[in-house]
Amino acid sequence: SSYNATASSSLTSGIAMLSVGGGVGTTRAPQPNVRSPSFGASPPKRKVNKSRFSELLLEHGEKQIKDWAVTASSSSSMTNSTSNNSNCQIMKQLEGRLHLCSQSIVFEPRHSSRGIIRIPFRYMAACPSVVENSILTLRSDRCVIMKTNNVVAPYEHVQVTTDFRFIFVHSSPQMVLALLEEIFNAESSSATMSVKNNNIQPSVSFAADVAFDESAPPIIPMPSINDKKNDIVEQISELAMAGNSFDTTNFLYIHEQPLTPVLRSSIKTPLLEEKGWVILTDYALYFQPAILSGSAMSNNNNNGSDRSGGKAQVWCLEDVVAFARRYDGMKDRAVEIYLSKVEGEKSSHHSVLLALDSTEARERLVHLISKQCSASRSLPIPCYTDRNFVESAVELWLSSQLNNYEYLLILNSAAGRSFHDLSRYPVFPWVLSSYGDDETMLDLTNEDNFRDLSKPMGALNEDR
Repeated sequence: SSYNATASSSLTSGIAMLSVGGGVGTTRAPQPNVRSPSFGASPPKRKVNKSRFSELLLEHGEKQIKDWAVTASSSSSMTNSTSNNSNCQIMKQLEGRLHLCSQSIVFEPRHSSRGIIRIPFRYMAACPSVVENSILTLRSDRCVIMKTNNVVAPYEHVQVTTDFRFIFVHSSPQMVLALLEEIFNAESSSATMSVKNNNIQPSVSFAADVAFDESAPPIIPMPSINDKKNDIVEQISELAMAGNSFDTTNFLYIHEQPLTPVLRSSIKTPLLEEKGWVILTDYALYFQPAILSGSAMSNNNNNGSDRSGGKAQVWCLEDVVAFARRYDGMKDRAVEIYLSKVEGEKSSHHSVLLALDSTEARERLVHLISKQCSASRSLPIPCYTDRNFVESAVELWLSSQLNNYEYLLILNSAAGRSFHDLSRYPVFPWVLSSYGDDETMLDLTNEDNFRDLSKPMGALNEDR
């Protein structure tokens, strides 16, 4: 078939893409001649997002809701922290972003020399309030300082009662105050319920013929689940995702034609998932994260016209070199797209894992991407989960045109494994019985250094 006739060339161009999640694959493979759409000048360069904030800095299960531009200050010195870092000083009119999260408020200073300050709701003396119509004030008994000088290091816990003031630069804090009160009250009720549960001795009944030691310590009660707060956060997420809210001003060219409707989707990474919308045009694939706008928070009954998203991520079709069908949990509805970009003498390889609402939406997106890319180049883009692609890889491996590492990466990808999914992370077989030592090199010509593959791992020796 025509696929088999071009599979070897496509395979060669796509091998480096498979290892992008593992930090390798930095050598650019030969690429087919790709023509850009005739939209005129090159697209404008977008500013790189230099935000230091990430949901990985939050507690397990905590989500970001929205952020604002603010000027922050504090009324007390933070010199009694667990660290002597000079960053722990009184804040005087620091510009930055205020992130409202489901369990805390996070202030991210614009200057990387100052640490990110996380203020959990459970350490606040009272619910934050608004003064002078533009200033959000709060008092906290403890806060956490992270990434001072943009260095990943142990967090600094500041156990000093501190008053914070956040002046909103471009918006009013009134719109978020009601939402903040709901989350704070839910957090406070959860803390109260937890204290009550810890004071209750659990009642345990046993069968008559079961003997037990009465002096044994009581069973530790399970932590209470704050369903009310979870419901509030879930409602916020659904409100942000309601409606087709992709902002077409994110398009690089005014003459771009959408090829798909706005599709609900999410970007999957090993520890995070970012929900949003994806749309394919005749030039690029766009993903816009879903962020709840202030007017939507103040009026939950609006028709969706006030909902907006963040800045869209863009992947030009000319950079797409391959794709692979993937699972989202147990649902077959995700796709991993492999990209390669050259700027001067520098080249970069990466991939993105997108999960859509259904298998049909995924297949429609994959078909259109493949069709657009194949129309602008001489070779079709390969799919790493297609049988024909794997058979071509086997032939190249048997003829020593692929090494073992590259071949195993192909098998992992064909099996649905990805560096973006910890539940399906690539695996490699254990074939060595000895790894040498510091003084001698591992001799790969010595058969004694290899494991006996005729036996399962449980039968290798008497110890196993």
